[in-house]
Amino acid sequence: MQQDTAYLALSVEEAAKRLDAALRATRARRIHLAPLDLAADLPPLAFGSARVCRLSADELRGVIDAPRLRRLYPRQDFDAERFSEFHWLIVEEVVVLEQEPEERRSRSCSWT
Repeated sequence: MQQDTAYLALSVEEAAKRLDAALRATRARRIHLAPLDLAADLPPLAFGSARVCRLSADELRGVIDAPRLRRLYPRQDFDAERFSEFHWLIVEEVVVLEQEPEERRSRSCSWT
């Protein structure tokens, strides 16, 4: 970690605990966020695993896991205050992790 973000580092014990949990996981929760920046003032709605609502800056930081995002992209700043000004469509899903840990990869990665 860079010196200015060293405070975001996990302890060795916490990192090992999270890695162990990830390797043992058989299910994962995915959260899909779609900003509705052009939407009129909407009441909160919920239908199935989806909802439309406004999130406070603190709620938004929690949903996106701001410390983790900062560790991954230390030079980028997530402006939660600005993003909390509009409505969000939030869809949550639980997916079964069918592959063994050594076979898993992020869909956004491509290995060659």
